[in-house]
Amino acid sequence: MFFVNKPEHGSFKVDSFSVSNFNLNPGNKVLSGKWDAKVSAQNPSGSRLNMDKVESNLYQKDVWLASGPFGSFSGYWNDFDSNYNSPNLMEFKFEANNVSAPAEEMEKEIKEAGGVTFNLRLNLMYVSRSSGFFFHMRRGSMKVTCKDLKLGLSVGANSGSLITDGKPKDCEVSNG
Repeated sequence: MFFVNKPEHGSFKVDSFSVSNFNLNPGNKVLSGKWDAKVSAQNPSGSRLNMDKVESNLYQKDVWLASGPFGSFSGYWNDFDSNYNSPNLMEFKFEANNVSAPAEEMEKEIKEAGGVTFNLRLNLMYVSRSSGFFFHMRRGSMKVTCKDLKLGLSVGANSGSLITDGKPKDCEVSNG
């Protein structure tokens, strides 16, 4: 059964996430900032996975803040080499200037919890090519959701980074 229904998704983890030039204006309910996210991806299945058309979006809870340009990739992103199962790094940058946001709630979260929580969502198109005795190609899409990315920020701070326990933050992967 495993050979017929091989898993087709890779695993995605947020290695780092930070914000700079962060400015929250609760009176006008807007925020500004520049975010940088580094996401590693691995393909544990026995197929080669080509990715393209990566759409990235940044949210504060369910409120959209910014879309990133297509991510930049390092390593062999366009051909995951499942034989080596080595992680490939993607970097996403987001910028928001006076974007409508729940600024009062965010300010409260900073005061009470020492930071603000964001979500990163990626939509990817892929082509999967299996190898071995039965060769086949499959096209599809997947959604990657990286939830509860808490950036440590103090009141009045304009920069912060991901609060972790020393491990990358796992993301959820589903069919697009």
